[in-house]
Amino acid sequence: MICLKKNDTASLVACGFDKGSKLKWTSSNPKAVYVSQSGKIKAKTIGQSVITVTGKVNGKPMSITYAVGVANSLELKAIRYGYKHWQSTYSQAKRMKANYYDCSSFVWRSYMNAGFNIGNVKNNYAPCAAAEALWCVQNNYMLYSGTVEVSKLLPGDIIFWTGSKNGRYKGIYHVDLYIGNNTKLTVPRERYMGETISNCMVARISGVKPGSLKAAKGKVDGKSGVKLTWGGIYGASGYQIVRCNRKTGKYSTIATIS
Repeated sequence: MICLKKNDTASLVACGFDKGSKLKWTSSNPKAVYVSQSGKIKAKTIGQSVITVTGKVNGKPMSITYAVGVANSLELKAIRYGYKHWQSTYSQAKRMKANYYDCSSFVWRSYMNAGFNIGNVKNNYAPCAAAEALWCVQNNYMLYSGTVEVSKLLPGDIIFWTGSKNGRYKGIYHVDLYIGNNTKLTVPRERYMGETISNCMVARISGVKPGSLKAAKGKVDGKSGVKLTWGGIYGASGYQIVRCNRKTGKYSTIATIS
């Protein structure tokens, strides 16, 4: 995983291909990350991309991929700290000592190293995950909740997992640092996520607000109808489902749900 800030450049080197093999470089999201045919990349805007280089190995086509994320300067510093320390020892009892972390002190210390104090604590001691989430809500950093499309996340986003019967805010029991390309980071593991995540809340420290809710994704569910899914916007009290039977025309509300 490579993480850059806007306008940063880097050069990727492809090894293992046949000598003289013609290489082709492509970006899955050229608006975020541009790649030249020599393997030089440039971060253009906040987002994420997968860079693919294709050539031949023993005469057969072969591809190598590189995950690249583009973050704001603050998030980039937090991610780089997290990536440096994520293989440390997990311990709740020693969570604030050198080379020891639990999930909430990992996220807090990553951002604290970047100069941002989640919770605005005065004693230099990381809050628990639920307390961090509550502070993010109270200070308008929380963006999404419920079921969230991972494609909407940006490198540096903080994912709080909800639903435990632990008596804490929203039943939050764990927190992860999102580093881009469907990958979350904590101590001592790095995990890939699918297209959506559920029972969670997502905070974005740079305060970039989401746009209007995009059209829900529809999938034919057998012969009974169409199944709709969308990412939840934090703070929404409900959603209206509207329908139009023509390309042009008026929409009518067919359902209002919480």
